[in-house]
Amino acid sequence: ATTAVVLAAVEDATLYLSSRRLADELGHRALEVLAAERTVDGAPEVLRRVRGLLAYYRTAEPVLPPWV
Repeated sequence: ATTAVVLAAVEDATLYLSSRRLADELGHRALEVLAAERTVDGAPEVLRRVRGLLAYYRTAEPVLPPWV
């Protein structure tokens, strides 16, 4: 999976499943996948997804998750 795909799963876990724990586990996995990626082809989508997650967590949570 690419980082963008894992971040999409984080969005789904957060918005549809209301599962903070699953979102955190997937967020940590997204960091691992990002560190292992060899190209920057998916960078615009990753940036868009991270910005969306940041906006959500800034309004919905008292602190940002450590993986952000």
